[in-house]
Amino acid sequence: GFAWSSCASSWLRLLDDSTSARRCLQEAESIARGSFDWGWCARSWRECFQDENEMRRCLQKAESVAEDSFDWGCCAESWLQCFRDKKEARRCLQKAESVARSSFDWGRCAKSWLECFRDEKEARRYLQKAESVAEDSFDWGYCAESWLRCFRDGKEARRCLQEAESVARSSSDWGSCAESWLECFRDGKRAQALLEKAKSVARSSHDWGWCAHSWWKCFRNEKEARRCLQKAESVARSSHDWGWCAHSWWKCSRDGKKAQALLQKAESVAESSSDWAQCAEFWLLILGNKKEAKRCLKKAENAAKAPADWRDCADAWEQASPSSGDAERCRRRAKELERQAPAGDVAGEPRVEAASRRFHPDWHEEAPAIPPGPSRGESGSGVSPLGDAWSATERNETPLAFGEPEQVAPATGRGG
Repeated sequence: GFAWSSCASSWLRLLDDSTSARRCLQEAESIARGSFDWGWCARSWRECFQDENEMRRCLQKAESVAEDSFDWGCCAESWLQCFRDKKEARRCLQKAESVARSSFDWGRCAKSWLECFRDEKEARRYLQKAESVAEDSFDWGYCAESWLRCFRDGKEARRCLQEAESVARSSSDWGSCAESWLECFRDGKRAQALLEKAKSVARSSHDWGWCAHSWWKCFRNEKEARRCLQKAESVARSSHDWGWCAHSWWKCSRDGKKAQALLQKAESVAESSSDWAQCAEFWLLILGNKKEAKRCLKKAENAAKAPADWRDCADAWEQASPSSGDAERCRRRAKELERQAPAGDVAGEPRVEAASRRFHPDWHEEAPAIPPGPSRGESGSGVSPLGDAWSATERNETPLAFGEPEQVAPATGRGG
């Protein structure tokens, strides 16, 4: 959507071609899915044509697909940016609060209240709420990053990172802690020690894949990343293991052939409907290959027995072909089986979380690092500038592949 919106702006700015600009904006809408996308479309109509009818239509669409606090926060910010409508923005923010459940949700509420109304009191209350529902190292790391983004408060961020370490158990937990210390405080020494801790508790392919990703993300250390990836393969047994190996290789190296070979290995050991559904998800997640995903989903359906199997198929079809009707067909089948099954006998085989679930490495956002010297939060002053700076932190970073020249060397500054 961003690319099409940029094209629209270029057609207008360079050639004054409104017809082509409108065509580009319509293309942007054709691929819009979530509230963020539709909010972006609304802002693009404003930038190019000041077309209030189109802007309102897109904002109404953004609200119609809103599901969580992130979505409603995007709606609020879009209403303000397009119409300076504080009433609509406040309504959306109240909706964001009403659906908030996780630390991420409450952190987004804090950010949105600051972005829209510069309401420090509400923002602090939301960040305290984010801490109250934090469950693991990822949550506490996000709380730390939120304190920095919203208030540049290094003291609170450090406290949250110490909490993150106190609840860390798995390799992914320790890797998340390492990334957070490096991103928040440029503490390379501490990050390296935490990555060694991550390796010391690694047992599964998932663990070693996380280690590889964290070494590469934090330090661009190809040697360590490759060693961890090879270890991930050496302990792989299940379809999920091999799919995670493929995902980890792709994240670090962008090696499509290697990822494809590992996905084929995942298929070779797939046994259950859940296995095949996960293979489909990995094909989509890693290589965006809908053809292979659909092939795996047909095998998943052939092996489906319990309602849970059919729900897995429905979830995967929703990603592979959202407009085909296959997802709804699978959900209907799951409900039919539930009605037929004796009470308490509707569970399928227990399913391991796929890489597309919550702990996808891409979802660990980049936080602004505290510069040398005391932070403004530590000295008791106020809010940091938001807007463009925040948007930059929420973009998905495209990591360098093995062998590419580094663009930014990791800093190794102040310790904890």
